[in-house]
Amino acid sequence: MSRPKEPSKFNNFYTPRNTRFYSSCPYKKLDRSRHEIRLLKAKEPLNPSTLEFELIQKVAVPRYHGKYSTVSYHSGNPHNTAKLLIDGRTFNAFRNLRDALQRLIRFWAQKFPGKELHIWADQVCINQTVYAYPLFSPEWNDIYDLLESSWWERAWVYQEFIVSRRAYFMSGLNFCVPWSELCTPLSNFMSMDIQKACKENNKAFTRDQKYYSECIRVLELEEFTRRVEMSRKAKETAEAVVNGKRLWKGSCDLSILMRHSRNCQSSEMRDKVYAFLGLTHPEYGIVPNYTSSTSIVKLLTHTARRIIEVERNLDILSDAVRLRSATYGTQLPSWVPDWTIPEDNESRLFRQTINLPPDCQASKGAPPSFRFRADDDGSDGQVLEVQAVFIDSLTAVTRDDYQSWCEFRTSKGRTIRTTSSADIGDEIWVICGVRFPFVLRK
Repeated sequence: MSRPKEPSKFNNFYTPRNTRFYSSCPYKKLDRSRHEIRLLKAKEPLNPSTLEFELIQKVAVPRYHGKYSTVSYHSGNPHNTAKLLIDGRTFNAFRNLRDALQRLIRFWAQKFPGKELHIWADQVCINQTVYAYPLFSPEWNDIYDLLESSWWERAWVYQEFIVSRRAYFMSGLNFCVPWSELCTPLSNFMSMDIQKACKENNKAFTRDQKYYSECIRVLELEEFTRRVEMSRKAKETAEAVVNGKRLWKGSCDLSILMRHSRNCQSSEMRDKVYAFLGLTHPEYGIVPNYTSSTSIVKLLTHTARRIIEVERNLDILSDAVRLRSATYGTQLPSWVPDWTIPEDNESRLFRQTINLPPDCQASKGAPPSFRFRADDDGSDGQVLEVQAVFIDSLTAVTRDDYQSWCEFRTSKGRTIRTTSSADIGDEIWVICGVRFPFVLRK
């Protein structure tokens, strides 16, 4: 059997190969104390079909504050590439990056004729911490398919979009709209459910399904409503990004960011955590480490522990009881959420059905009491001990006609609605420091 080839040291994070470029155009070390980055300066190309740039190294961000742009894009397949010319050398770029740069240059020439264009693009400029300072970030997507674009699902996109001062969405060759103008109509669109609104708010539609269907057809909403149904998951993901932008106050609890992270995509699984650290408080103390010493299981466990210790509540236990992947779920302690997989549809429907009030306080504000200890194998911090109060136990099923939930009668005569995975003999507990009650199994 032939020996497998050594991976290129310039081929990390599933990027196109650029060994020759990196060897002939060495990057100068950046000074973190000066907040240095690298920028691309767009040049007038000798060949109209070629995009040419000058690589400017060791740029102090404070000096360029608000004077450069970033491109945010879905990188796509690393084998689908296009050429850039940087300092006279060929650079293998993601084709989506090349397309985004081309549209940015065209937009810039129309919007700011004669003004120099400086760009930060991750694949070339490397550093992922600079999105808080650019003049604007153009997001390139087909507007018609905007909500269904995989752009919304990318882990790093959330940070890029949230902290950008001005964002532009581009489509085709000539269409460009600033986020300030797109935000309201897009938010309104995502808040609509045409079919539900018609059925619930118009009794005539509800009484006569045929009449309802005919009205939808006449109003030419058939395709629209079909698209809304097909795009529900995509719409929810996009809505989380839009709401994050709208509510952004400079930082956010990591537990909130991780709930969004589980619905994001990333070629490097550890970016499910690392891509969101720049949006949260520094006291979590999580430092990106891409070496083999930090596995995804180890990282998720450490992240869950730091969330509990810093935020001083145990609400992430609600996330831990949801769907777990076959790959990592069995390796994680039971109190650690498996943020590597998206929330399943059954869990989403269950939450909507239960509809607990947002200010629910099952433990009546009791402070959390917890400690971490080693497991039976001696691995430190694997076991979480908490204080909880026993409430009741499930004794009989009273309703089981829905996929995502069922109802039980308890030993004390209560009626309990909980997940369909619950069973007779399970117990109801309130954990100190958690807003919601739990159904637990011995």
